[in-house]
Amino acid sequence: MFHIAICDDEQSAIDIIIDYLSIYRAPFSVLAFNSAESLYEHIDNKNQRIDILICDILLDNHNGIDVSEIVKQKSPWTQIIFISAYLSNRIDVYRVAHVYFIPKPIKRELLFDALEKAAGYLDTKRKNSILIRVSKSSKRILLDDIVFIEQWRRILHIHTKDEKYSVYLKLDELMEQLDKRFFRCHQSYVVNFDYVLKKNKVSFTMIQNAFVPISRKYELIAQTCFVEYVGGQI
Repeated sequence: MFHIAICDDEQSAIDIIIDYLSIYRAPFSVLAFNSAESLYEHIDNKNQRIDILICDILLDNHNGIDVSEIVKQKSPWTQIIFISAYLSNRIDVYRVAHVYFIPKPIKRELLFDALEKAAGYLDTKRKNSILIRVSKSSKRILLDDIVFIEQWRRILHIHTKDEKYSVYLKLDELMEQLDKRFFRCHQSYVVNFDYVLKKNKVSFTMIQNAFVPISRKYELIAQTCFVEYVGGQI
């Protein structure tokens, strides 16, 4: 199910979109906001994610492009669909990553096309990501961003390019969600071959000067798998 949010200070525009959504084929939930402040409050205080944001560019006391940029900072996965009665705003929207621009009055076929495009992006991202639980909320991490993973007792530390996430999860369970670029080189460690700078008999050197040990059990297979993976990327 997709969670859709609408942000528009014109109730009539919200009503039209909700009416169109009533016959949309995919399962979804929808929330409507008449102001940027109410949208921000929802994102900050609620655990429910927003998958798709349909946002008017001209809001009372706010620029919808700036609003969407703040939403993306808070929720990078959210797909943005801009709407506006003023075509001159079409150039400005490229300041923020978005999937569609729909001129007002909104046509149903354009809205459905925009939703299909947004849904396609979301499906692709979900297939190439993992969902973890952090501080009582859900966090989705792209596989592309994971550098290495380590297990310390009952806690799993997921090291990404930008930060570290610590979760209560078994390494074996997480391995089932990873692809071929990830290699278990130790009972407690997994590396992403894409971030290996060099390898010797006992360890991988990763970006950020991180050293990941290779246990004796995995010495031979580590060399074989790494050479095969690197060779396949050339």
